[in-house]
Amino acid sequence: MRFFGDQISVDVRQGRSLSAKLGITVSRKFGKAHDRNRFKRVVREAFREIYHSLPQDLELNVLPRKGNAHFSKQAVLVELQKLLAKIIQKLDEKFY
Repeated sequence: MRFFGDQISVDVRQGRSLSAKLGITVSRKFGKAHDRNRFKRVVREAFREIYHSLPQDLELNVLPRKGNAHFSKQAVLVELQKLLAKIIQKLDEKFY
């Protein structure tokens, strides 16, 4: 399943692992190497803050939606939290 936010999109899959996993995909279209590395660093920091609230078997792959290199950790964190609420709601509907 794929969920879209304003700045990022998240692919979600339920795996068989004992902890939530994060993947980050950033293509060259996004920008230069330092811009791509900054995006990955910001996403990892935001993921660490919400890690404890994720279901254990969840696997996330985060992609940027725009070629905008001005991502802040706070903006990505807020967006991940919004998308996480949608993800959990969708997974609950799937099981009931």
